[in-house]
Amino acid sequence: MRFVFALDIGTRKVAGLLTQYDGDVLNIIDVEVAEHPTRSMMDGQVHDVESVARVVKRVKDALQERNEIELREAAVAVAGRFLKTFVGEYEMDLNNEIVDEAKLMELELKAISDATSQAATEELYCVGYSVLQYTLDGLWIRNLLGHRGKKASASVVAAMLPAQVVDAIIAVLERNNMKPSFMTLEPIAAMEVAVPEEMRILNVALVDIGAGTSDIAISKAGNVLGYGMVSTAGDEITESIAEKFLLDFHQAESVKRQIFSNQNKIEICDITGHDQTISFESALETCRPVVASISKEVAKIILDINKGKPSAVLLVGGGARVPSFVNAMAQELGIPQERVSLRSANDLKRIQDLTGKIQGSEFVTPVGIAYAAAKRIGSVFNTVFVNGEKVEVLRLNHKPTVLQVLIQLGYDLTQIVGRPKSAIVYELNGETKIHRRGLSGGSDVFVNGIEASLHDTVDNGDEIKVVSKSDDQTDELRIRDIIKPIELILEDIGETVEFYPTVTVDDVEVSNYDLFVQDGNKIECKVTVDEIQEYLKERLGYVSYVLNGERRSECRYTVHFSDKDVAPGSKIKVSLCRKKIADILPPKKSIRITFNNREVNLDGVRDAVLIDDKYVDANTPLEEGMKITFHKSDFIVADALALEEVYISKVKDYTLKLNNKTAFFTDPLKDGDVVIFETKVD
Repeated sequence: MRFVFALDIGTRKVAGLLTQYDGDVLNIIDVEVAEHPTRSMMDGQVHDVESVARVVKRVKDALQERNEIELREAAVAVAGRFLKTFVGEYEMDLNNEIVDEAKLMELELKAISDATSQAATEELYCVGYSVLQYTLDGLWIRNLLGHRGKKASASVVAAMLPAQVVDAIIAVLERNNMKPSFMTLEPIAAMEVAVPEEMRILNVALVDIGAGTSDIAISKAGNVLGYGMVSTAGDEITESIAEKFLLDFHQAESVKRQIFSNQNKIEICDITGHDQTISFESALETCRPVVASISKEVAKIILDINKGKPSAVLLVGGGARVPSFVNAMAQELGIPQERVSLRSANDLKRIQDLTGKIQGSEFVTPVGIAYAAAKRIGSVFNTVFVNGEKVEVLRLNHKPTVLQVLIQLGYDLTQIVGRPKSAIVYELNGETKIHRRGLSGGSDVFVNGIEASLHDTVDNGDEIKVVSKSDDQTDELRIRDIIKPIELILEDIGETVEFYPTVTVDDVEVSNYDLFVQDGNKIECKVTVDEIQEYLKERLGYVSYVLNGERRSECRYTVHFSDKDVAPGSKIKVSLCRKKIADILPPKKSIRITFNNREVNLDGVRDAVLIDDKYVDANTPLEEGMKITFHKSDFIVADALALEEVYISKVKDYTLKLNNKTAFFTDPLKDGDVVIFETKVD
């Protein structure tokens, strides 16, 4: 079982109900009603906090004393007339970029800002918003997320309550050491008990005629169709009696209540000191024009919301007890009088009055507040906590979102999603480039310890933690983001290495690829095969050796590229051959001579190679520390004779000339020499 203390802080009186919810029945354990001694409330709004707080204290103290309990919280209701709505719009340029979560959030927040700016002269709580529509390039679209276009717009409706209305009720409770356990709108509370869910299949209009306002709620086809309000009610009836019979407001209020009890004659002393006897008919006749006026206004709202006549009308509230209301409402709506009835609190289902005091239509709203609070239904407010601070958030027709809570608490656009950063414009190899950045700052949001988005909904009691982000540098542009390394695939040794080309920024060579690109930078990057070869030599390492007494070093491998066209970000296959002794020796000579009147080429043979005075094959791999000796071999005349097929056994004599001079077989040859070799055979 759960105890609920409900307070109906009305224009004329304060009703406090101590209740206990057991199963599906609300037991009313105790009730206390106290009137305001002055007009400290008007039209459902607190005007004198201290005066109202004193009346609430009388009610609270009486219930505490009789029931020997301490009341620390109360369920309350706000008059429906205070809710205001504003429509806002905003259009943004997309530049054919995709709409992501950040852009969508920025669009909605600026539309909300446009809506709330319309109420700049009033101090209002933005207690919720709903998106009316999105457009993309002028066409309606259900969901912008993920789309691309030139322009996007959003229209939103923002719901707002005057800050002083909510603050005043909370201030009254705080002066009595209480806090709101539950908050709803008055027409919602009355609807919960007077027209329970099973009755809402019928088209029923509920009219709660209080002292300051007449609230309207309409059900149809199982749902609450809508709510409405007119700002005339019981006080206007009281004022008409006061004016007619020269009474002060409290005397006129007393006369009105005696009309409720059908007293034939009412004895009263007017403000001039004269005694008057007012007949029931005379008093009732005074009320009729005001009742007719209120009924006409209410009927207009009902017909507008319902788009036609309702099947039935239920009247509740203290003001509805004036006898002529039922007939006047039936006439204005054009429905039979038997379809309009005055609903009394003692007729309500699922309510058990253990006090015997819950009589009449004026108790329907306070009972409704208690019932709705006990079942946690009809609440327009959720209590959530933001960084430990309590926030009462209006739910409207859906659960509030994280964004709604933060907006109500006063967070602005830059605090929530950050401030847009300016783009970086730079040149790369003479071509202008633009890098668009994201947002600076903003916040990370957690709900009950779990990271959440701004569109996630929150439930009653949830804890939201907002953590400011440091300036995010992940969207900054670095050299490595625009100059990608060349991937060198070294197939022969099964490795892949990255080569970073030489880069100049504003004509200054840089080696740090983590350097940030600044607006206006001129960046150059041109890469050649020679650069890559030099890099690979350093990467693959060198071999030191001694050749003919001279100390030298060479790269371990001979490098061959599959593609001579290299560019940043490309992939190149590289063939590696282990360097041999032959690779470090001088190239074999070749000379061109004229032999027996024809030009021929003489290709030299490889020089003799020794390692540690031992002859070795020139194709031996080059190793660290080798001491290599090789002997140069020059061309001699005998090399030219090898071009002729000479059968020595048949040669009787021969003539050998080099450049027209007699020569010997061992005479050296050089490029361009002329050799004549003639033989005489048997």
